[in-house]
Amino acid sequence: MPDECTAYFGDDGEYTALFMYVADKPRDLSADTLYAAKFMQTSAENGGTGKLEWIKLGYAADKEIKRMIDKGIKFFIEANIRGKQLVHVTVLGKKDPLILPVKEVL
Repeated sequence: MPDECTAYFGDDGEYTALFMYVADKPRDLSADTLYAAKFMQTSAENGGTGKLEWIKLGYAADKEIKRMIDKGIKFFIEANIRGKQLVHVTVLGKKDPLILPVKEVL
């Protein structure tokens, strides 16, 4: 993007998401904020219209992440999908797995 801080990314498949990455400084990917798009359709007329809201997912900097890794953090996220239906998400960290039903994730 012209500000050299913002990038958009996502997937063009079914049940996908659109994300926006905003770096603190131009051309420097070491610290950033990540957002997810929430689209609310307001009309189906003429191909449809809607409103787009950006939801802040979090902020991170390389130094913070490196400190956590150096302290031994390990994590893994697994999504359980049956057919096209998301059933639950499992987050594995240093402690016991955390299993979140879909209603708590979405």
